[in-house]
Amino acid sequence: QARQLCGWVGSLPPLRVGPPFSGGHAASVRQLAAGMAASGGGGGPVPQLALEENTPTVTISADELRAASAIFRTLGKQALASVIARLESRRIERGQVLREPGCLLLLREGCARREDSEEVDDHSQAEFRPGCVLGEAAVLGLEEASVTCSTVVVAESQCLALVLRRSAFLEALEGHQEDSEAFSRLQLEAFPARIPNAPAHLQLRKSLKSAVVFQNCDYGFLDHLAAQLEDCFLAPGEALPSFGPDGCAAVYFVAAGPVQVEGEDSALLRVAKAGDIIGEALAVGIEGAQDLVARAGPKRVAYCMRLTTTALLGALHIHPEEHLPLEELIREQEMKRIEAAKERYEWIAKMATPAVGRTPLLAGCPEAFLSAVAGYTTEATFAPGDVIVGAGAAAQAMFVVLEGSVDLETRTGAPVGRLGVGGALGDTEALGLFNTCVVTARAAAHCRLLRVTREAVQQALLGPHGKDMRAGFKRLVESRREQVHSGRPLCGLKIGASPDDVTVKTVALQAERVPLESGELWEPVPDDDPCGPRVGVFLAGRAVVELKSGREVMPITAGCILLEGVLSEFGARVRAVSSDCEAYRVRLFDLLAASKYGDKVPDWFYQFRLLENDTTKHLRSKLVNTRGLVNNKSTHLCDPCIRDWAARRKESVRRAEMMRAEKASVLSTGKGSVPQLPLLPPDKFGTTGFRSWDKVPLPPLVYPSSKSRSSGKVLPKGLASYPVLRLPKINSEPNLRGAKEAARRPSRAPPSGRSLSRERGAATAPVTTAIAVDTAVSS
Repeated sequence: QARQLCGWVGSLPPLRVGPPFSGGHAASVRQLAAGMAASGGGGGPVPQLALEENTPTVTISADELRAASAIFRTLGKQALASVIARLESRRIERGQVLREPGCLLLLREGCARREDSEEVDDHSQAEFRPGCVLGEAAVLGLEEASVTCSTVVVAESQCLALVLRRSAFLEALEGHQEDSEAFSRLQLEAFPARIPNAPAHLQLRKSLKSAVVFQNCDYGFLDHLAAQLEDCFLAPGEALPSFGPDGCAAVYFVAAGPVQVEGEDSALLRVAKAGDIIGEALAVGIEGAQDLVARAGPKRVAYCMRLTTTALLGALHIHPEEHLPLEELIREQEMKRIEAAKERYEWIAKMATPAVGRTPLLAGCPEAFLSAVAGYTTEATFAPGDVIVGAGAAAQAMFVVLEGSVDLETRTGAPVGRLGVGGALGDTEALGLFNTCVVTARAAAHCRLLRVTREAVQQALLGPHGKDMRAGFKRLVESRREQVHSGRPLCGLKIGASPDDVTVKTVALQAERVPLESGELWEPVPDDDPCGPRVGVFLAGRAVVELKSGREVMPITAGCILLEGVLSEFGARVRAVSSDCEAYRVRLFDLLAASKYGDKVPDWFYQFRLLENDTTKHLRSKLVNTRGLVNNKSTHLCDPCIRDWAARRKESVRRAEMMRAEKASVLSTGKGSVPQLPLLPPDKFGTTGFRSWDKVPLPPLVYPSSKSRSSGKVLPKGLASYPVLRLPKINSEPNLRGAKEAARRPSRAPPSGRSLSRERGAATAPVTTAIAVDTAVSS
C-alpha cells in the first residue's frame, strides 16, 4: 500500500498540481509516503514521475487513437476531436512510475514493465510496448473494480506518453449525448454489491464467487484468479478475442455491459450480463465445447476481465483440489448450453424467420438476411389486457404477433385497429427513424410477440449477409426523412395539409413508398390482412386500374385515393403506364392514430375522408360494370349444351320448312288439290269471317270429284250438307254482330227480296268455304 501511495503521490507533476496538493502540502505528503515506505514497505527511495518544461509536443491522429483503445473507438468524430484537443504530452524517465490516478496513458515511445512481473503467470501481460494503453478503467471511474489499475508499471527506458485526465474526458463528452450514453451504466453495473473501503481484489473475489462456475471454489483459488485478471474493453459491436496473448483460449469475466453470445450464422444464443463467465469450456478442454463468438452490445461499451489459459492452469496447479470439481461443473453447464442452443436454432428456423419475412418492412429480403435478423430476436408473452407498449412511450423495437391478437388504441383510449397473427407494429422504430410509439398496443387475448430490435437489424446489416442490403436500407431511411420534410403524401393532395403539422409528419413517417416503373404492377392488400386495411395515395404519373384478366377499368389521375380493400375485392390491380409514378401506401390505423394524436382532429382529415368517399364510389361503380362485361363474355360449363341445342333447333326448323314446302306443292298441284286460302288476312281487314272473308276476292271454287261409287249421287251443297257431313257449329267472335244485337234493334220492315237474297248469299259464303276446307282435310 505504501508503494501504491508513493506511486500516486510521485506521479503528481510539481508544476501542474493544484489545491489541496500545492506547495508545502504536496511536499509533506511526499515525505509521509516516503516514511511509510521506509518503515513498512521497504524497497528504498520512491521514484517520482518528473515533468520537464521542454517536454516535446506529441501529435496523434484519430485513426491511431481508435486503434489504441476501445474507448476512443466508441466516440464519434466530434467527441474524439474534443478528446484529442485535451491530451497532454508527458516524458517519463527510466525507473519512474507511469500510472497516474484517474488518468489514461498512451505510450508513444519507450517500453515499460509491471513491477510484480515475476508473480504474473503470463509474462506477456507484464510488458508494455509503444501503442499500449494504461489506465482505461481509471479514466472511466472504475479504478476500484480493476486489478490492473492497482499494479505498478515502471519505465524500462525513457518513455513519451499522452495523458488524458478523467475530468478532461468528461468535458469532452459534454454536448454529445449519444457518446455519453455508451459509458453511462458502467459504474452502476461494475459495482452490483460493492464492499465499502475494500481493495479491488476483494471486490473481484466476491464477484467471481457469485458466478455459477466458481460458486464452490475456495477463496484462495479465487484470490489467485483475481490477481491474474486483465482489463478488456469492447466498443459497441466489437467481438471478444477468442484467444489471449498466449495464443490459447481465454476466459472472460463480464464486469459491466451486456455481451451477446452468438452461435452459427450469427444467431444470438444468450446475453451475458455482469457476473457471467464466457469461454471457460474451451479453456478447460471440454470435449464438444461450442466455439462461440461474444461481442458487446450495439450501443454500449462492455467491460470484461480476461483470464488466460496459462493463468487458469497455473492457479489449478497451485490448487489441484479444485480441478476435478471445477471441470465437472463446467462440463454440466456446457451440456445445458448445447441443448439450449439446439432449441434456439430450431425456433429461429421454424418460427422467427418466417414471421420476420412476412412483415411489411422485411418482406422480400433474402432468406439469409432474414435468418440473421431473426437470430437476434426474442419472444415475449402477454396476458389479456396487458399493455405491450404505451402511446408516447420510448420504443426501439418492432413487434410481430406470433399468436393471439393485439388491440390498438390512441392515447385517449379510442380504438383504431387490431393486429392479427403476422401483424407488425413499429417499423419506424426498428429503422431508427423514431423512438416514440404513436399508439397503445394492448393484448386482446393471450398472445406471443416477436421483438425485433433496432440493434437486430443493424447487426444483420453489419454481418456478412447484409452487405447487399445496406444500400437499400440507407435509401429507405433517406426516403422516409424526405417524406417527413415535405409532408408527403398528404401535402400532395388538395386537402389543406401543411408540412409543418405534426399529424402530417406522423403520417409521412409511417407511409410506405410504392416503387412503380412503367409496366409494373401494384398488387393491393385485402382488408383482412393482419395489419388491417390499407389506403393508397397516387400523386403523380399515369396508371390504370385493371382486372387480372388484363381488361382496363379506368385511368388513375394525380391526387387519387384508392382503398386497396376495394381493389382486392374485385380482383383488380394498378398497372403503371409511365415511369414517373409516385404512389404511397398508409395503414388505416396509422392514419386514424395520427388524426387523433392531438386534442382536436385536424381539418385535413375531413377533406381526406370526403375525397376518399368520392373516389371509392366512382371506382366501385366502374369495377362492377367491368366485371359484368367480363362475366358476360366468359365461357360457361353449359355453353356446349346450349350450342348443341341451338344447332338441333335450327336443323328442326329447316326440316319443318322443307316439309311445309313439300306439302304445299302436293296440295296445290297434285291430285285432289283444293283452293289455297291465305293463312291470315291482310292487316287492313278484320280477324273473323264476318268482317273479313266476305271482302276477300276468292278464286272460283273447284271441288274434287266426290261421286259415290254405289249410288252415284252428288254430295249435297249449301246448308243441306250439314246433316251429312256433321260439321261443327260455326262460331264467331262474341263481339261481332249476332242474334243478341239484332234482337236489341228495333223491328224494321222486311227487306225486299233482292236485298234479302244478297244478305243470304253473304252469310252462306263462309259456310261454303268451311265445307270446302273440311272436304279437303277429309280427303
